Amino acid sequence: MSETTRQFKKQLPKNAIAAVISFLTYTVSAFWLTPYLYQHIGAAAYGLVPIAGLFTQFVAIITDQVSGAVNRFLTIEIQKTDGNPNIIFNSSFTLYLLLILIQLPLFVVGLIFADKLVAIPPELKTDALLLLGFSAGSFLINLLAAVFGVSLYSKNRLDIGNYMVLTRLILRLVLIFACFTLFGGKLRYIGIIDFALTVMIFVVHVFMWRKFTPELVINFKYVHWKVLGPVFHMSVWTLLNQLGALLYQRTDIFILYRFVSPVIAGQYAAILVVANFIRQIASLGNGQLGPVTMAYWARQELDELRKLLTYSVKIFSFGLAIPIALLCVNSGYILPMWLGGDFEGVSLLFTVMTVHLCINTAVLPLFHLFTASNSVKLPALVTFLMGILNVIVSYLLGVTAGLGAMGVALATALVLSMKNALFTPIYAAHILRIRPRTFILPLIGSLPVIGVVYALATLPLAEWLGLA
Repeated sequence: MSETTRQFKKQLPKNAIAAVISFLTYTVSAFWLTPYLYQHIGAAAYGLVPIAGLFTQFVAIITDQVSGAVNRFLTIEIQKTDGNPNIIFNSSFTLYLLLILIQLPLFVVGLIFADKLVAIPPELKTDALLLLGFSAGSFLINLLAAVFGVSLYSKNRLDIGNYMVLTRLILRLVLIFACFTLFGGKLRYIGIIDFALTVMIFVVHVFMWRKFTPELVINFKYVHWKVLGPVFHMSVWTLLNQLGALLYQRTDIFILYRFVSPVIAGQYAAILVVANFIRQIASLGNGQLGPVTMAYWARQELDELRKLLTYSVKIFSFGLAIPIALLCVNSGYILPMWLGGDFEGVSLLFTVMTVHLCINTAVLPLFHLFTASNSVKLPALVTFLMGILNVIVSYLLGVTAGLGAMGVALATALVLSMKNALFTPIYAAHILRIRPRTFILPLIGSLPVIGVVYALATLPLAEWLGLA
């Protein structure tokens, strides 16, 4: 067993435990905070919370992809005995500073014309602008923190990163509750709290950077723009891929808020918390697969990689199918109990928004393969084009056809499933030179599982089995 493998096995339990604790805290936060905010600020105001995230996320995907590529190349350079990581670090640091200077005026323009882009109720305009402004400031600070966060990634100290997330979540809950109790429910407090916590996390990132990589120093004499060529090459295609993903995951609320109704958008956003919760469960397990996938590909241990990915897809697909089915069956009781009487009669919408996730989360392990093999161009093109198609179909069904939230949810479910049930497994099988059915069958096979659970839950026997 190599030293790298031993270190990976030693650190894996720590990383996994920290990830689970952070996830559980996120779960409590999401399920408590969602009805709390919805009841204290109202549906229209609550719909602006994800809009604020959308305001910065379209720009954030640029820096996320650059950061991911920087992580990869800087980690490799740190591991080399004769490497010079200061060149990549300082070149990347300078790049981030330039990105901040470029994006700052864009955010200012966005704030000036925010009420033209989104139908903000007049009584919420001041609070909405403050929320958007603080969200933009938080994003820019997070951008600079990303380059310092590479130290934890390169040393495989993901546990520390997760504990930082955990601390932020707890403080956010406490501070929001305190501010709403003392000063009343206002959108502005959410933005102020998020900004203050972002500054705190930035300071911790700098401290960890000095502790774990003391060999890295800020010195502009190390800036060499030519070393960023490979970083940009990878970033361009992963950026296009994330743009497409964002067109799937974030435009639904915007379309509803802008063209249908702020109240419906707020209700849709509240229900979407459950779908995001399911995605978080899948991401929790998938996050542990990235390093080992990279290692198998680097060593060309393709048989072991095939086994890992095949097993992972099966576990994700069938493992999530049962809880998704149970949630859909019981949503008519769960949603009104959780969110209130406004959510009676939306169980069908809930089902459309969640049932497809047994396919669209099960393919997550295959995305590590695309990155490891540097096969990111074709997936990026397909994801982006299908993302555009999703926006078009969502508008046609939700707005033009008058189906509202149901039309938008149906469009996203259909278009995203087309991509991930067909293209993603076929292309992954092509890279590994195996039959496409290796990945397709487990994905499609989860649908009968959902059907069986649903049928059992609707039979008189269901109450005896505890399914309904």
